[in-house]
Amino acid sequence: MVVRYFGGTKLGMSGLIQAYKTAAAMAIYESEIIEKQVKAEVEIQFPYASMNEVMKLIKTYDLEITFQ
Repeated sequence: MVVRYFGGTKLGMSGLIQAYKTAAAMAIYESEIIEKQVKAEVEIQFPYASMNEVMKLIKTYDLEITFQ
């Protein structure tokens, strides 16, 4: 975290930029990547004749089928 207590120029522009740069680099270095799946529930209607095509898409995209 970079905190600027007053509006003075003790650090100077380059010093302030360096402070922000270092804080950002440290935050990225210390962070942890978390992967999450985004799920959305979608209802589709299709004619029975399209069943094979729909099932192929479900398998291709590894979709989950739920029933209500």
